[in-house]
Amino acid sequence: MVIKEILLMKQNVGITMQGQWQEFQYSAVTKSMTITSRPGRYFWSNGYSWGICEVKLNEVIIEVLKGSLDLNSFARKGRVAKQFQNLHISEGQKNIIVN
Repeated sequence: MVIKEILLMKQNVGITMQGQWQEFQYSAVTKSMTITSRPGRYFWSNGYSWGICEVKLNEVIIEVLKGSLDLNSFARKGRVAKQFQNLHISEGQKNIIVN
């Protein structure tokens, strides 16, 4: 059922997943996320939750479509990580990170 939901979501939001796996990392231990610096819309999943990251020139919009996401740090490849104190993004919410 989960795979079917992901495929339907992928079709509905117009993203591509090919070639992006190596440019996304998430650590549940440190609650940190790193994603590509290239502008675009990217699927992310941490094993419990998933959603979309929209990378723009000076900001990233993280949207949680299923589950929730806790972050202590977020970075784009090649940039300094932005630190948080227990940032929590719930299902259906978006958060804009200037980075």
